Amino acid sequence: IRTYLAKDANGVVIPNEYFILQDNIGNEGCGEGSANCDWNDNTMYVINVRPESVPTATAPISDLDVSVGVAFNYEVSSFFTAGYPGNRLSYSAYQDDFITPLPAWVQMDATTGSLHGTPTADAVSISVGIEVTDLNGLILRSAFNLNVVGSQQAKATAARKESLPSENTAEESTSIKNLVIYPQSA
Repeated sequence: IRTYLAKDANGVVIPNEYFILQDNIGNEGCGEGSANCDWNDNTMYVINVRPESVPTATAPISDLDVSVGVAFNYEVSSFFTAGYPGNRLSYSAYQDDFITPLPAWVQMDATTGSLHGTPTADAVSISVGIEVTDLNGLILRSAFNLNVVGSQQAKATAARKESLPSENTAEESTSIKNLVIYPQSA
């Protein structure tokens, strides 16, 4: 028995549709009681076939810290399982709205599930949405944060934090105790 994926005229796999070929091969040749004649061969076209196991996310994708000017490679494929032997997954990456493309400094290998790149000085931290599609057209989505360390954005955030008063001084404790909030007048 041989099983083949059904494809449309453009060569695109049709989800959940297969051709099954059965060739009965016997040792007696073609004759009375033989199993090696064309009238014993079968071709079937089956539709709406779903495997019992489907692809799943094995765990939430962990956030990743990357540094400006340093190449990174993150195997997001390790956070997904194909569901059954022979199933293959393809990977796409977007910003976390699953529409907006990623910045030019980060790319996704659709076959291996490897997210890689080198952040530039003007790179900003982003939320990345990973979309995984199997041979049957089933789609999984998961998102994580890609934090850029040493970028202009990270330096500006650190500078803002440094300019805020420390939480542990007696002077600040006193000023907080004396804080009065007045309602806005209409």
